[in-house]
Amino acid sequence: MAMCTAAGWRDWTNLSDGPARLIADRLLAHDVADYVRFRAVCAPWRACSDDPRWQSVFDRRYHPQRWVIIRPPHAFDDRQGHLLNLSTGECVNLLLPDYHHYFVLGPTAEGLLLLYRKDTLIMQILNPLTGQTTDLPHLDTLINQGAIRYQSITLRLNELHLLSAGLSDDSTVVTIFGETYMTPDDSNYLAVARPGGKKWIRIDTSDIIASALPFAGRVYCATARKIMVVETAADKQPQLVTVATCELFEEGVTSRLRRLCLVENDGVLVLVAQHIEYVNNKRQRRCKVYRVDLDAGQTVPVRQVVERAIFIGFYSHRALSVRVGLSPSISANTIYFCKDQVDYDIYRIVDGSVVEDCRMKPADNGKIVLNPGLGSRKKLMPQCP
Repeated sequence: MAMCTAAGWRDWTNLSDGPARLIADRLLAHDVADYVRFRAVCAPWRACSDDPRWQSVFDRRYHPQRWVIIRPPHAFDDRQGHLLNLSTGECVNLLLPDYHHYFVLGPTAEGLLLLYRKDTLIMQILNPLTGQTTDLPHLDTLINQGAIRYQSITLRLNELHLLSAGLSDDSTVVTIFGETYMTPDDSNYLAVARPGGKKWIRIDTSDIIASALPFAGRVYCATARKIMVVETAADKQPQLVTVATCELFEEGVTSRLRRLCLVENDGVLVLVAQHIEYVNNKRQRRCKVYRVDLDAGQTVPVRQVVERAIFIGFYSHRALSVRVGLSPSISANTIYFCKDQVDYDIYRIVDGSVVEDCRMKPADNGKIVLNPGLGSRKKLMPQCP
């Protein structure tokens, strides 16, 4: 135990291995960021806790699942970034991999980073909080498939626009590459790989895969007509299996789907559809939310997400469900749809209509604020220290 002097001072560095390890285990069970801070205090505390860098990057105990990576829209340093805690609003600085040697394709749903080395084209998964990393199959096995194999290496690398990524069955990486918006000639494709594998495996489907999300240990994919799960048994080729059908549009209403995103909302799998409706020759933007009922095999419209809001990104098909108390600017039962780095549409979940157009811009003090169009300024997120 820690020694206590007459003045009440305790020598916490001499805390015995048993209590120190118990504290470390409880911190890790709560939040991996607290565990990292614990290990940073002193060498004796590091000695009585496991080094995350020696653990598998697939070990979910070390995933920053409560955190999301934020890249400032006006960052002067390409390595500059932040981690935002979606539960508490805490924001910490993050140093991204050196862009001279790595290219970051984007985050996974678990808070990890998918990247590749520029010198070897080896793809990797990196845990930005712990430094855990593992190699994936060579990038050539991904970009040398299909029509893009006839292009130059530069053009082929430019084709890699990561829409969604996540982990399945604790040993498989599932990714979707393609275009941001859903158009008739979309070439979105699903690819999976395992550490130690020889190549990336493309899974062909006749439907455009719009979104993928890990949920309850499996990866689910959404198309305009159905929800599918990626089956990745070790002794079989990866395949897509339909688990639910989608009924997204009303009969007699002409609609064009623009964005489709899966999101976990407080333990429930939810589908968000942003589309254009044509009613009486008028063009209207709409956004609807559906609960994915895996037991019944169907999607069910919902009119509220209690005390939460949903944010949908522009450069990926990732969506986040955020607690309303995270910021006074966030309204419940609302979808914040990002059109680019600074412009947002806000939709009411009750009727799916556009409430207002918003624009984010730096204030005089350099902080990001939300401008609803009337000159007022509200914080969109808690500011970083």
